[in-house]
Amino acid sequence: MSTLEAILESLEGNPLVRVAHVDTDTFAPPEKGWSETVEIYVGPEGPIGDLDKLQELMMGLIPIKETKVGHVVPIRPHCYAGRLEFQDEIEVVDASDNPDDPQGSEGEPPLMRRIGVNVYGHYIGAARKEAI
Repeated sequence: MSTLEAILESLEGNPLVRVAHVDTDTFAPPEKGWSETVEIYVGPEGPIGDLDKLQELMMGLIPIKETKVGHVVPIRPHCYAGRLEFQDEIEVVDASDNPDDPQGSEGEPPLMRRIGVNVYGHYIGAARKEAI
């Protein structure tokens, strides 16, 4: 299972969040070292009680060690966002199905994928008890 598949499975199976959108861009030749970028936009199912709870939710979403963490920050009044970033090697099978050369061209660097998980939340303050 690829890192991307594991991330999507983890997010889609989590009742606390909803995947709002997935955006994929492919680059040939690679751009800034990436052959593909995937941006996943996620939000909690309900409002978040405070900024620390959104950070805690974000850090517990995916059971894979992230490459980079962007802490939750305000992006406009009462709306916050955070980001987890992962990298993944893209498995490419040569058209000839040569088992000795699964990348297709021996000696070439592997194709890499950057995966960003962007978490957005609406802060409602401490007054609402039904917040996560």
